[in-house]
Amino acid sequence: MDVRTVYLIFIIINFGILGVATFVWFQNKKYFKGIFWWIIGLFTQQIGMIFIIGYETLPKFVSVGLSNALFVFTIPIYIYVIGMVSKIHIPNRSNFIIASLSTAGIFYFTLLDDRLIPRVVLVSCAMILYSGFTLYKFIREKIRMNYCRGGIAILTFVLLGLIFLVRLVYYVVEKPEEGAFYLLGIELFVSIGVMVINVLLISTLSLLLNGVYLRQMENHEKEVNKVLDKTKKLAQTDELTGIANRRYFNSVIFNEMKRSNRYGGKLALILVDIDLFKNVNDSYGHDVGDKVLVKLAKTLKDNIRHSDMVARWGGEEFAVILTESDMDIARIVAEKLRNAVENMTFDQAFRITASFGLAERLPGESYSSWFKKADNAMFDAKNNGRNRVEYCDAVYDIEEKLKSIHFDENYISGIKSVDEEHEALVNQLRRIYQEEGDYTQMLDQVKLLIDLTEEHFNSEEKVMMEEEFPYIDNHKIAHEELLDNAKRLIDGIRNIKDISSKSVAYVLQELVIEHMINEDSEFMEYIKNKKTAGP
Repeated sequence: MDVRTVYLIFIIINFGILGVATFVWFQNKKYFKGIFWWIIGLFTQQIGMIFIIGYETLPKFVSVGLSNALFVFTIPIYIYVIGMVSKIHIPNRSNFIIASLSTAGIFYFTLLDDRLIPRVVLVSCAMILYSGFTLYKFIREKIRMNYCRGGIAILTFVLLGLIFLVRLVYYVVEKPEEGAFYLLGIELFVSIGVMVINVLLISTLSLLLNGVYLRQMENHEKEVNKVLDKTKKLAQTDELTGIANRRYFNSVIFNEMKRSNRYGGKLALILVDIDLFKNVNDSYGHDVGDKVLVKLAKTLKDNIRHSDMVARWGGEEFAVILTESDMDIARIVAEKLRNAVENMTFDQAFRITASFGLAERLPGESYSSWFKKADNAMFDAKNNGRNRVEYCDAVYDIEEKLKSIHFDENYISGIKSVDEEHEALVNQLRRIYQEEGDYTQMLDQVKLLIDLTEEHFNSEEKVMMEEEFPYIDNHKIAHEELLDNAKRLIDGIRNIKDISSKSVAYVLQELVIEHMINEDSEFMEYIKNKKTAGP
């Protein structure tokens, strides 16, 4: 094997690498900014090798002068790419000055004073200087490179320097004839060494570019996550006050209700409405009104626990959810908030007050029922003089209501079997609160009501299927939730003999009355419309 054969193999391999590198560059220009100069380096090296192979057929200016000049410029280009990708400051100007001076010398000793040894000395010295400068920078700044990538880069330039140092010493000592150039063992050694160095350079650049790609992908992912977090925050936050908005508050409160249903924790809801807020806007303008809302939101947030949440409900209304809090705790917190709002000060020397309505959620109670209690309490606070806290404890009213409840036309669907079952449920519900009895008897009656309700739900779903009711799936889900709440309540109070009946009252009202009015009314309307439309 001679030098020509090695270079021919080298050219074939490099053209494959050049094709792959060009394809990658076209596909990923954004991420591989240094790859363009790598392609230029490969192309320059290829042209130089082709010229060398044509030593005996091409003019000497091309096969000797231009081929060596291209080879001398190839290494600085590779070094420039490595520095660009690894972000290590390498003295590129010095390298290109060396390349330019070496090129001038090469052409002088090719065209004006045709001598082999001076050309070899110039090329070898240039390679040794490149290696020395680059190694110096690598060793000084190795901390900025990955151990594997840095190790391969250092090994590459150590070998580059050693190979051309051996070549330099050989030519200076042995002084071989120019005609035997292709047959010299040292040139075969150098050509194979250059192939090895080229492989190491490609490995180094590939690893560096891969590292750049991974870093940029990581940065891109971070930027995307930042945008997603910002978008999520905007979707959850009230733009003016910076606290939670109504939609996010609803999602949180439903999650807290699920957790309360599962673990039995207590929840309290406080609704806040600024008193006579319209007067602030009319007297001082909407800009001042906005400042009032912002300051009020901050005041409410600063006076509750991190586990609680305040949200802007709409306009001048705010909502606060208190976790692990019963009515007694909620009243203390509400009074604290009322006092903090009353003591707020503004530049315009006016003060504001707010009315507070609060309600404790009972086991299994629906959100609509719970919110309605707090809303009613808040309106009571408004009607009773403002700047006060009112709370809803409507248990007695519900019990009295259930004692006197009767099945009437509001519950009639027009389907005989459904209406008979509805009437039986209403009568059983009334019986629980009309009949005197001890705790055990009352609990037995409640269990019977739940059993009757479950049977009714099953038969009602069959009727809905026969009538092709389009919303049957939603209805089934509502049935399951109501029964789960009711059964969970019974399981939780089975061995507690001093339990108040308020929890039972609310859950049973939800199970029978609220379901017939809200959920079943949709089915009743469907049946009435179907009968009106006719066959």
